[in-house]
Formats: sequence, structure tokens, C-alpha cells
Amino acid sequence: MDIMRNVILPEGVISIGDYAFSYCQNLESLSLPSTLLSIGKEAFEGCAQLRAIALPEGLETLGDKAFKACSNLESINWPSTITGVGNYIFSECFSLRTLPEGITTLSEGMFLSCTSLEEVSIPEGITTLPSNTFTSCPAIRRIELPSSLTLIGDYAFYGPIALEQVICHAITPPTLGGESVFTDDSYTDAYSGVSAYAARLSV
Repeated sequence: MDIMRNVILPEGVISIGDYAFSYCQNLESLSLPSTLLSIGKEAFEGCAQLRAIALPEGLETLGDKAFKACSNLESINWPSTITGVGNYIFSECFSLRTLPEGITTLSEGMFLSCTSLEEVSIPEGITTLPSNTFTSCPAIRRIELPSSLTLIGDYAFYGPIALEQVICHAITPPTLGGESVFTDDSYTDAYSGVSAYAARLSV
């Protein structure tokens, strides 16, 4: 499997099984059919040379860690049809700089350790940021939260040491998780210059 560089799945395929292409470390391109409904857990984990993913319109579910540790991944096309996402799907995608456009749902640890992620703008309609969603993303400079947001989970933004600005559009500030949403006491000085607008945050 290590010699596989290009994968083209034919029309008619409706699911990709768990671990199907896990750690195909030379995989560079991936073409998915419009008939695809689900991608299993860890299906493409560790495909380190994969730079872009075009998830087809019609796709409904992504399993846990489906694209974890795709360390060169830079671009994700996100379809409007996705309704179920597993945990840690894009964790350790070190080259990812922005969130997929049109994303409608988040999950635990979804972008954990995406160390190049610089700006996070959560779309309107999302109500919850699960635990560890953006943990260990040190390059984040700006965070924008929607008016629909009601809950930010534990460690959701833990450790963004480059953070400069947080904007929250919610009239009622979201409830913060019980444990270190942005930082712990050891980082207090590092966040002393962060600007926060329309948000009640402990930084």
C-alpha cells in the first residue's frame, strides 16, 4: 500500500470502510464518487502526502480520525450534506491554515494540533464547540464566534499562544466549560494583551 500514489474510486461506491487507506504515506491524490455516503474511522489516517480533499456533495458521515495526521493537507472541500462527524477527524493536520468553508458541525478534537491554523471563524448556526476542538493550535491569531454559540467545551482553544483577538457575536456570552477553555494559570501573562469584543472571557 505504501507505493499507492493516486486513488480514483468509481461511481457506485457508497462507503469507504474503517482503515481502508490508513497510512498510505505516498498517497498524493484522491478522487471520490458522487455516490459516496460515508467514510469510516481512520480511513485515511496518516496519508502524509495528501494535500487536498474534495468531499463530494451527498456525503453524510465521517468516522473518527478519518483524516488524522494528514500532515501536508492544506485544502478541504466541505459538502453541505454532512450530518454526522466523528472525533479527531482532522487532528494533527499540521499544514491546514483555515477551516473548511461551509462547515456546519464540529466534534471533539476535530482540529487538535493543527499547528498552522491561524484564523478560526465559526459559522452561524453552530451552537456548541466541543471539548478540545482547537487544543494545541499555537498559531491561532484571531477567533470569531457566532451569535448562535451557547457552549464552549473544556480546553476548546487551549494553548493559542499567538492569540491577538477574540470576537463573539452572541448577545448572551456562551457558557464556558469547567476546565481551561483558553489557557491555564501558567499562560496568564501571555494573554494579557489579547483584545476581546462582546465576550466575557478569562484570559
